[in-house]
Amino acid sequence: MFKKTTLLLALALVGCAKPADDMVNAVNKITLPAVTATTDSQANPAELQGMHSANQQTIVRLTAEIKQQESVQQADTDDILNPHSEIHSSFKALTHLEEMHQLNDLYLKDKNKTGLAMIENALKPLKDKSA
Repeated sequence: MFKKTTLLLALALVGCAKPADDMVNAVNKITLPAVTATTDSQANPAELQGMHSANQQTIVRLTAEIKQQESVQQADTDDILNPHSEIHSSFKALTHLEEMHQLNDLYLKDKNKTGLAMIENALKPLKDKSA
């Protein structure tokens, strides 16, 4: 009987997962190695700017969606620092998005088309999703 109750409780909890949690988990799973490509003299500045802008829009939208979560807005220090809390995961995702934002700006400055494309590909699964 105990096993059945535990199984039912686990299934109920899985069914209660929020789409925002899925987005936070997806952001936390993105890995972006630094790309130190030489400046591409053939790169079209308008194309680079377009890639940068598209990446920037996605990063800003995801950041705003995470910040709008009620749990993030009511976060306290203990929850943020507890590696097992949902809020810690959300703040980790926000930090990851800020790193992507900075890399995106750096790749535009360096005219690094490869780096911009890597960010675009990493964000592609999250581009059209909404919490």
